[in-house]
Amino acid sequence: MERNTTPWWFIITLDILVLGYLFAAMYQAHHHPEEFTSIFLKTFLGLLLPTLIAALGIRRWLRRTPA
Repeated sequence: MERNTTPWWFIITLDILVLGYLFAAMYQAHHHPEEFTSIFLKTFLGLLLPTLIAALGIRRWLRRTPA
């Protein structure tokens, strides 16, 4: 069984970023209750998807770099 070599600080940083994105999306959507869902999804996914793509690349780089 292979041990997870992703650093703990990287995972915690991603978790905090996702919570921040959730907060920002809820805040933006709160200002437009008639279009809440669409604004929430545009904001949240617009922030989340590029971050997850970058995180995959950074995670590969961190796993390849000797500790």
